[in-house]
Amino acid sequence: MGCDVSIVADDGTMYWRTIQLAEDGDHPIIRVNHEASEEPGMISLTKYINDHLPVKAEHFPTDAHLG
Repeated sequence: MGCDVSIVADDGTMYWRTIQLAEDGDHPIIRVNHEASEEPGMISLTKYINDHLPVKAEHFPTDAHLG
């Protein structure tokens, strides 16, 4: 599609296939861990719930950053 680099998450059942196709075609990719890719959204969802609903939500961070 003409992009310079693709960013992919490792959450698909066929993710290895996509990565191999990119490598075979000399297309650069940035691979992001599934938990790390969802963490910002979960933080935002917690804030949204607390700001807009009559309930209390608490965000429990993942340990994805530990490798």
